[in-house]
Amino acid sequence: MIPDLKCWFLGDCFVTPYVDASMTFREAERVAGLQTRYGWHSDLWALLTSGEYRSEGDRPRFTEKNAVDRNNLSGLIDEVRDAGIKPVFLIMPLHPSFFRFHEPATSRNQRLLETLAREKGVDVLYPLQEYSDPSLFTDGHHLSPSGAAWFSTDIAPRLRPYLSGR
Repeated sequence: MIPDLKCWFLGDCFVTPYVDASMTFREAERVAGLQTRYGWHSDLWALLTSGEYRSEGDRPRFTEKNAVDRNNLSGLIDEVRDAGIKPVFLIMPLHPSFFRFHEPATSRNQRLLETLAREKGVDVLYPLQEYSDPSLFTDGHHLSPSGAAWFSTDIAPRLRPYLSGR
């Protein structure tokens, strides 16, 4: 993160990567440098945003016009198998506001992934818990630290068979 000249000469300035949140550049730098006992730093925006997806414009980030690269995904499955690893697709949770805003592309992408998984014999794991609480997200599609903990607890029992018994 590099401040502009105005920030250098006038002191602190605000950075605003989300529609509903901003913080001073110095605060962003300080928080970005924090480490937890797990070795990662907390998402500096997690406590400043609503967790719901909010767009500055009316255009979604992706639409049905954005092609899904089926050939590369299929090739990746083959590469993983060639390396002696059993592939598995893990569907990450989305806040309902993100899912709705990007419809019908989100449903199309999920259908294509499920179809390819079925054709290639790849298991698909879905989160089982409820993910409508905005505090679980930073911006509708990135999990907050509490969302990451919730998701890890949710998915760990279903991932265990893929991690043991080799």
